[in-house]
Amino acid sequence: MKIEIDFYTKNPFEKEASFRLQGITADSQETQLYEVFLKNMISYVYYQTNVYHQASDFIDYYGNLKDVSLQILLRKYFIGNLKTGLNVNSFASPIIDFCVHEFQIFERFNSIESELYIQFIRKYYNVFRRIDTLVDFEFEPTKGDDFLGYLNNYGLILPHINIELIASLLDQYFVVVCKNLCRSYINSFDENDITDWESEIILRDIYVAMKFDLLEENEQAQLVLYSKRWILQLFKSFSILKNIRYNINNKGDFIFQPFIDKFSNYFSFAEKKVVAEKSYPTHIFATYEVYHLFNTLAQGLRIKVSVSFVYRLLHEKGLILVKDAPFREWYNLQSYPLTLSTATETLANSKSSEREQFVAIVASLLGVTL
Repeated sequence: MKIEIDFYTKNPFEKEASFRLQGITADSQETQLYEVFLKNMISYVYYQTNVYHQASDFIDYYGNLKDVSLQILLRKYFIGNLKTGLNVNSFASPIIDFCVHEFQIFERFNSIESELYIQFIRKYYNVFRRIDTLVDFEFEPTKGDDFLGYLNNYGLILPHINIELIASLLDQYFVVVCKNLCRSYINSFDENDITDWESEIILRDIYVAMKFDLLEENEQAQLVLYSKRWILQLFKSFSILKNIRYNINNKGDFIFQPFIDKFSNYFSFAEKKVVAEKSYPTHIFATYEVYHLFNTLAQGLRIKVSVSFVYRLLHEKGLILVKDAPFREWYNLQSYPLTLSTATETLANSKSSEREQFVAIVASLLGVTL
C-alpha cells in the first residue's frame, strides 16, 4: 500500500473538526481514507501530546527534546515503533486512543465525509488494536538456563551445546515474527504481507548453533523436538495473553501456525529421525508425557486429596489406564512423599479451581496437552 501524505503546517486541532476531513469524497477509496486517518493521527501525536516519541530516540544526553518532524513520526509508525505519552516514563502506541478521540468528535457529525471516515475506523478497529498490542509488547528474553532446565527435565543433557545461544535465537525468532506481523497489519490490515527473510536468517543461525555434527541422530531429533515445543509455548502464551489467536477475519488455524510449521520444515531432516522410547510404566500411563507430568507433580504433593485429584483427572481423560487399587499399588512402590493406604477421593470431592489451574500450568510448561 503506497501512502502519500501532505501534512498540516499548523495544529489542525485548533480548527473546526471538519477541517480534518479534507481529502475525503463520496468516492474515496480505502487508501485515501487511510491517508487521512494517518495524517490526523500523526498530527494528534505531534501536536496534542507532550512527549510523542521514545526517550532513547529523541531525547538527548541532557534530557532535552531533539528536533522531530511529522515525517519521522510517520516512519516510526510504519516500522512498528511509534509510541507516545504524557511523560518520558510512560509510552504506548496511540492508535486506539486516537480512534476513541475521533469517535467522540465525528459521530455527532452528519455528513458523507464523516460517515466514511468513521466507517473506516470501525472496520479496522481490531487491526489497530492488534498494532497497539504488538508495538507495546515488551518481551523479556528467557535465560539460557531456563531452556537447559527444560531439556534436562526430559533427560536430554548436551553439555557441548551452546544452550544459551540457542535459547536466545529461539526468542529472537519469536520476536521477529511478532514484529513482522505488526508491520503486516500496518501495511495491509491483515497477515498477508509478512516478510520472511529475517526469520530465515535466524533459522540458519539456530541450525549453526545446534552443532548437529556433534550429536547422535537421536539427540538431533530430540533437540529439534523440544526447541519446537519451546517456540510453540512462546507463541501460544503470547496469543492467549494478548488475545491474538486467529487471523484478523477469525478464519483459519492458529495465527502463528505457519511460523511453527516453517521451523518444523527447516529442521524436518532431524524430526523424521526416530526418537528413542523412554522408559515408563506403560501399563499405568498412556504416554511418556503423561507419566512425566504425573511424576513431576507427585514429587511435590504431600496431601492425599491433591494426589487424588491428579489421578482422577488423568484417569477420567483416559491418560491413566488403571483403576484406583492397581494405581495405588504402583504409586506406593515409588519414592513419592506420600503413601496412599486408602482409596483416593473421587474427582468431585477432590476438585478445586486452584488444583485445576496448577495442573494446567505445569502441563503447559511441560508441553503436555490435557
